[in-house]
Amino acid sequence: MNNEINEKNTIKIKKDVIKNIAIIFLSVMLILTFFSNSIMNKSLPEVATKYIQAATITSRKR
Repeated sequence: MNNEINEKNTIKIKKDVIKNIAIIFLSVMLILTFFSNSIMNKSLPEVATKYIQAATITSRKR
């Protein structure tokens, strides 16, 4: 009788642990989904653009 109660308790504890891990994982994935655009923008290089104008072509190096 006592063994059955202990087995039920351990099964309940294992289910609770798995449930908590799943909730934490899904929460982290949700947070990363919302902030992925801002995280990616920090790692992208900045690019300067100019409109085309009629003029002579000169080469520049920085």
